[in-house]
Amino acid sequence: MTSETLVYPAHDDKGDTVSTIGEERAHNPRLQVRSAEDYVELMNNLRLGNPKMMDMAVSTNMRQGLAQEQIAQRGWADTAAQAKELISRHDIALVDLREKCERERHGEIPGALHLPYYDLRENLSLNGILRMLEAIPDRILFFLLRLRRTFRHGRAGSAGRRT
Repeated sequence: MTSETLVYPAHDDKGDTVSTIGEERAHNPRLQVRSAEDYVELMNNLRLGNPKMMDMAVSTNMRQGLAQEQIAQRGWADTAAQAKELISRHDIALVDLREKCERERHGEIPGALHLPYYDLRENLSLNGILRMLEAIPDRILFFLLRLRRTFRHGRAGSAGRRT
């Protein structure tokens, strides 16, 4: 895999919702081992409990499946330059799904509504803020998943629904 390949952790580790193979190779101590046997030994000696929200993460991962290319082909992703132009429009609501630590590390975006991915289920509930935004006619919900090269968006009326 290339260093730019996106990796979506199946657990809540430091609050990051996405990483890359390159970042993991460079910063994940569990990938600094010399062999598969060393990795098994390292992991067995850590005596780790299950990650937080493992049941939710596993069920979420089971429902995922669109590759970045498919998302772009459907018109659900924009480059950073396109996003910069779009978020200044009055019909756009920028929803920043990054966790607090990601915003602190990469910076906050003025005017963005901070709704961490961790709280997505609550925000999509019947009385959730994303349902309220969805009710505004001709409103485009623009979701920032992580400060990278692409941003995802959806038109009101489709927030939280699979297509």
